This record gives sequence, C-alpha cells and structure tokens, in this order.
Amino acid sequence: MRKIVTSLLAVAVLAPAGLAGPLKIERIAAAAKWAAHLDAEALLQSGIGRFLLSEAEKKADFLDGIATIREVFGFDPLRDVRGITLYGKVYADQQVVVIADATVDQDKLAGLLTGNPGYRGHEYGDRTLHQWTDKAKGDKPARTQFGCFYDKSTVMIASTLDLLKGAVDVLDGESKSLAQSDALPFLQKPPAGAILVAAGEQIKLPAEGDEPRVAVIRDLTDLALQVGEADGVMFLNVTAGTKTARRALQLRQIVQGFVAMGQMMLQEREDIPPLNEKIEITGEGTVAKLSATVPTESLIRMIKFLAAEAAKKKAAGGGDF
Repeated sequence: MRKIVTSLLAVAVLAPAGLAGPLKIERIAAAAKWAAHLDAEALLQSGIGRFLLSEAEKKADFLDGIATIREVFGFDPLRDVRGITLYGKVYADQQVVVIADATVDQDKLAGLLTGNPGYRGHEYGDRTLHQWTDKAKGDKPARTQFGCFYDKSTVMIASTLDLLKGAVDVLDGESKSLAQSDALPFLQKPPAGAILVAAGEQIKLPAEGDEPRVAVIRDLTDLALQVGEADGVMFLNVTAGTKTARRALQLRQIVQGFVAMGQMMLQEREDIPPLNEKIEITGEGTVAKLSATVPTESLIRMIKFLAAEAAKKKAAGGGDF
C-alpha cells in the first residue's frame, strides 16, 4: 500500500491538465478488479478541505514544501492538481495504473525524466513511453516506473510497461473500458459532492483465526467506499458484499456494536463537542451497508478539540493525544 501511495504522489509531480476533477470511468480498464479516485478539486472546494488547507498553511514546513514543488517541477499542487485515479487488475502494489489531472510544464518534466540515469524511451504508436528508475532510499529498493504524457490533458504512470501500454489502449478505444462493463457498479454513478470513491471486487483480505469477526473479514467479496460533502454535510457510504447472507448479517451486527460503543464513549465525555452524526446500518441478503452523515461544522469543531487536546498532552510531556 505504501508503494501505491508513493505512485499517487509521483503522479502529482508528473501530471498535465485535464481529467477535470470527477472520476471518468471510461479511462479505467474493464478488467480492473479495483479502482479509486480522489477529486482534489472537490476536496479543496469543500468546507472540510478549506479548513484543512487553512490549518496546513499555518505550518512553515508545508509552505516550504509547496514552494519547492513550484520551483522544481513548475506547478502549484494546491491549484493545478484536480484529480487522481488509480486502478489495478490484481491486488498487488506492483500492478497499478495511475492517471492524474494537473497543469504543469510537460517539456520541463520530460527533461527531468530523460536526465534520469535509468531512463529509456519506448515508442508505442505515435507516443513515447518513458521509463526511469527511482533510487533506493533506506530499506526501500530502487524501483523502475513507466509513464506517458498521453496528450496535453492526460498523464499516466504504471508499474510495468505492459500495464502502461494497456492503459494507453483503453484511452485509444482499442481496449474495453469500465464504461462498457458492468464491473465495479458502485463506481458507475458517484453521488454529488463525492471527494473519494473506491471499489473492489473478488477481494481476498488476509485474516487468520476462528473468531466471528475474522471469519466475516475472510468472507468479504466486494467493498465500496464513498466520501464527500454536500450542502455543508459530510457523508460516508460503505457497501460490503459477503459470501453468504449469514456472514452479511454478522457483519451488520459487528458494525452496529462498534458504532454503539463509539457513541457511548463520546457521550461519557461531557467536554467533547457533539458530532450530531446520523448513522444507518442496513442491507439485505449478502450485502451490508453503512451510511453516515455529520455536519461539516461539527466535524471541524471535533478536529479542533482533538488538536487542542493533543497540544495540551504534548506540552505536559505525555506525547501525542
């Protein structure tokens, strides 16, 4: 997972203009077993995004980092990055395609790539596919990656050359896309205000033991996530599919138990500001669903409270909250 996140950040440093924030499923291969999309534009326009950015801008390290990116790579990550999509045909961090939307100087970035000691160019149709090697850092070995400036508005990075070629074929219309498939249905129509959407099918989560919770995790088959903000309210939707109706019922009961415990703990602390959350756990057959909403202002108050508590504890020598 760390390598997937690294790839995502790498694209933010290599992407040009144009996916226009929201997810475009026609850019994802029909054979994808999982996919995720971050609408950075929607995040920064949301109330929670504006709050988090205002807090980050109070830190000198954050501002210095943004300035360095502007100078070295020629783009502003707070204004020029609009969306990032990841997908894979298998569950492995060495089998990832990343597509990004940002406005950068492609010529400058191409020059940085060609200056890499491990650089190679591969001609594929009328495009050049770039290959470079990231240096080893600490316990992290050197890693070869592949990228393509597909056009003035699209850049892709992939873990292997074949994956990158396949991703290009999808955009060229030579290979079937998710828009032409019934796979990953929870990605087909994200709700208004969605910031992060993700879905996976045929998942196999590692889980050992005989406890009911472990058995439920082991029997998950599908999982989908939607996070966003609409009309001043943050929302979270999680949908899980299981192998049997019995497992789905157990999953709903387990989640209800965790929710009840969390709410009870919050109620015991009179100094904690109320979240005013609404949580529903539903589903039928082999499906379990969780839907939660919380006013953005309530969430911001909670974040401020937790930050203040952490600062107090740190000042008292107790470490982080």
